[in-house]
Amino acid sequence: MRNIKGIIQYDGTGYKGWQTQKDSLTIQGLITNCLTILTRQSVKIIGSGRTDAGAHAIEQVISFKILSDINLQKLLKSINAILPEQIRVLSLEEVSLDFNPRYDAKEKTYLYIIDNNHSISPFISKYVWNLPFKLNIENMIKAALMFIGEHDFSAFTVLDRESKDCVRKINDFKIFFHKKISFMNFSLEGNFIVIEITANGFLRYMVRNIVGTLVDIGRGKIKHKHLQSIFDSKDRRLAGVKAPAKGLFLKKVFYE
Repeated sequence: MRNIKGIIQYDGTGYKGWQTQKDSLTIQGLITNCLTILTRQSVKIIGSGRTDAGAHAIEQVISFKILSDINLQKLLKSINAILPEQIRVLSLEEVSLDFNPRYDAKEKTYLYIIDNNHSISPFISKYVWNLPFKLNIENMIKAALMFIGEHDFSAFTVLDRESKDCVRKINDFKIFFHKKISFMNFSLEGNFIVIEITANGFLRYMVRNIVGTLVDIGRGKIKHKHLQSIFDSKDRRLAGVKAPAKGLFLKKVFYE
């Protein structure tokens, strides 16, 4: 038995998220089908975590166990030849049998991109949230700092949440402002906001709800000084809107 670790990158546009679902097109489902064909055995893929329908991954980490002695470079090329072009396997390596990409993960970093311009370039429209109005950046930064540390994030996940334990620790929260972003060999000019959050774990919709809350604070719909009371309430209805999935990227998963 061999345990194989893989690094996956994908554009989630048009897919029903990461996790396999019956009668739905998902990232995990497509990769599972490819591996089953190529290894001629039933394959179970474990991912570092789920991503929402329409969200993307720069580095998703997976593992799967196989009996085959197939060369991994050959397997890598064969998988990418079968997968749609929106999904790429970047690397494969054999690891210890007890490696689990979900439970062994120590931290994850997500980033979210906001296009703060009156018009949006068609080249990036699938990967950003376009907000054509002024935002109070100073208040957004003040609010972002309040998310750092260990908190109960019940107000920033789904109302019918599966997990009863909603305590997570955000270790780093950064907001970057760019006057241009690169696309292929040219630059798109304007106002762009990149939000980057690193934590020991994330709840369902947590990043999108945090981003939406920051935007509502930037618009003046929520006062940043009221953020602690939202935490204390554990009430999803008091937090901000849920940001659309298309601006969300799983950037990195960290292990010891």
